[in-house]
Order: sequence, then C-alpha cells, then structure tokens
Amino acid sequence: MISVISALYECSAQESSSSKGAQEEKELEPKLNKELKDIIKEPIYDERHLMLRQLSIKLAASNPESAWELSKKIPFVPDRIAFSVPLMRQWGREDPLKALERSRDLPDGELRLMATNSALEGWAKKAPLEALQWANVNLSASYRRTAYAQIGEVWVRSGGGAKAADWGMNLSNEIERIFYVAEVLENWAEILPMDAANWVSKLPPGKFHDLMISKAVYVWVQHYPKTAAEWIVLSQDYHWLLPNAVGKWARFDHIAASAWLSLIADEHLSELCHAAIVTEWAIYNPAAAYKWSESNLKGEQLTNARRIILGNWTADYPLEVLIWSQDLKPQEKRMSALEVIFETWSLSDLTACKDWVKKQKAGLEKDICLSRLADTLMESDPEDAAGLALSIENPSVKKMSLTQIIENWKRTEPEKANAWAQKHPNVLNSVKP
Repeated sequence: MISVISALYECSAQESSSSKGAQEEKELEPKLNKELKDIIKEPIYDERHLMLRQLSIKLAASNPESAWELSKKIPFVPDRIAFSVPLMRQWGREDPLKALERSRDLPDGELRLMATNSALEGWAKKAPLEALQWANVNLSASYRRTAYAQIGEVWVRSGGGAKAADWGMNLSNEIERIFYVAEVLENWAEILPMDAANWVSKLPPGKFHDLMISKAVYVWVQHYPKTAAEWIVLSQDYHWLLPNAVGKWARFDHIAASAWLSLIADEHLSELCHAAIVTEWAIYNPAAAYKWSESNLKGEQLTNARRIILGNWTADYPLEVLIWSQDLKPQEKRMSALEVIFETWSLSDLTACKDWVKKQKAGLEKDICLSRLADTLMESDPEDAAGLALSIENPSVKKMSLTQIIENWKRTEPEKANAWAQKHPNVLNSVKP
C-alpha cells in the first residue's frame, strides 16, 4: 500500500513539475519574443549579430527547443544564420541526435545544410568518428560531402590529423574521398604542414597523390612560404610544385622569394620560378614587375616575362598600359611592347581597339597597331584584315602584314583571295619577294 501511495505521489509530483515547467516556458515566451524583436531593430550589422549569438548561446544551454522555435521567427536570413549556427553547434554537442532531428524542420537547401553541419560540428568536438559514421548513414549528396568536411576540420584541429585523413581513405565513393581528404589536408597544413605533407608522400603515386600534395603544399606556402619551398627543394619528386609555390610566396613578399631563388642551382627550375614571381607580382604592380624583369632576367625568360606582364595588364587596363608604354626606350622596345598590347587588346575588345587606332596620327606606332589588328582578324575576316593592312603606311610593315594575310587566305579560301587580289593589283607587287 505504501509503495502505491509513494508511486502516486511521485507521479503527481512529476505532473506538477511538468505543469510548472510548461507554465514557466509559456511565461518566458513573450519576454524572448520582445528581446528578439529589440535585437533585430539594432541597425548596426555587427552589433546585431553579436547580440543574436549571445542570446542563442544563452538559450542553447537552458532551452534549445524554445530557441529553435524562436529562430523560425527571424525573417532576415543572415540574422537567422547568426542566431541558429551557435545554437545548433551547442545543441549538437549536448544532444546531437535531437538537434539533427530538429534540423529536418527546414526545407532542403542552404538553411538545412547550415543547421545540420553546425550540429555535426558540435558533435565532432566530442566524438568525431561517431559524427562521421552518422553522416555516412543518414546523409546524401551535398549534405554528406559538406558534413564530412566540417567534421574532418574539427577532428584535425583537435589533433587528429592522421586519423581523420586515414578515415577518408576508406571512403568508397571517389568524389567524396577526394573532397574529404583534400579538406582535411588543407586544414592540417595550416597547423602542422610538414606532418600533412609527409602523410601524403606515403600515398601511392598517381593523380590522387599529386592532387593531395598540391593541396597541402599550397596551404603551407601561404603560412610558412620559406619552409614550404625548402621542403619542396629537398623532395626531388616534388620539384614540379616549386614554381607555383614560389609564385604564391611572391604574393606576400616578392623580394624575399626572389632573393631565396638566387640560391637555386637548377637553372631551368629557377627560370620557371622567376616567371611565376613576375606573373604574381604583375597582378599588383605591373610597372614595377616589368622594371624588375628588365634588371633581373635575360633572353627568352625576359621575353616571356614581358609578354605575361603586358598581356595581363592590357586585358584589364589597355589605355593605362598604352600611356605607360610611351616612356619606354629605345623605340625598338616600345614597338615590341605595342605588338603585345594590341595583340591582347584586339582579342579581348576588338571594337574598342579599332576605334582607338583609327583616331591616332599617322606613324610607325599606328602601323604596328594596324598590323596587330590585321593579324587578329586574319582567320575570322581576312577581307577586313587585308583592308586594314592596306592602310599601313610603313612599306616593310605593310609588306609583311599583307604577305601573311594573303598566304593564309589562299590556303583557306583561294578563290576569294585571288578575287580580292585582282581588285588590288598593287598588292601583288608589294607582297612579292
């Protein structure tokens, strides 16, 4: 009898407690709604998101269910993400299965992906292998791939780089294996780059190996460029990585990269690396990169550097590079630069290039520009190309341009080429050897 009374008492107490909890939650809801509305009114973006995160973390510890329902009332998507991510991350740490279940309230798409990955990130901080196994069984397509990446990053940053990478090698789907292992290595290379690179070096040779070593090394060089470059030099099989690595180093410090490169004995490798430095440097300051090339490079290496710098510069700022080229001395160097400039410009914006050239005063520079334009049009519109070549005044430039156009035209459309030549009898005389 006593046990029955005791059981009834406990049941009554539980109902009372449950009723009390429901009542407290009901009373709390208006307060939370008001607090959320007040936060959303904050006009400063960063301040608003900071307050949303703080509220989310506070509620995640005490009542994640209420916080989740509250998140659905946030209309502005970036605000909703700022609130939901820390909530799901904390909830996933304490009760991952429940958090992941609630993420299914959302329709398929970016918001569900965000909620799922945040919950799995929290879970991974306690049990990364369990989180990966759950994702493997319960998720598919982009959900699974991005979940793998998120969990793998957490595992690596908690000191499990080798274990995280080893796990990925057992994935049967090649796309998922490549995606996951690459993400793991890129995160690992930020923390322990040499360990990541050494792990990859033990893989069997092949495309997968080459891709993974490039992923690790290119992150490494962004954090510790000198040690990354030195590691590559000591690893004979990885010399092919050096030009790209030195180029990335040049983005941060081209002076240090070029100084270090002077110690490389392999001339061919050194040339490739110098070209990479020039290419990267020219993105930021093409005029300075050109000047450096003139002082430090020779022969074919210098010619290639000029083409890279001027070609990339022209693609973005053709008029700017034309103004700059006016100061080039001697004239031969300026003419050579103009050939590259107009070759590039005519390929990227033929109409603007033609309009500019037609407005220029007669002279050798205009003739060089007309010749480059004609070369560009030679395949697509040989008749227009020949017409441009006819307007060239310099005899040698005109002869060279017309000869090239007509010979090419005769190979592709001999009847049209001969008919055009008959209408311009002086051309036949000018192109004869």
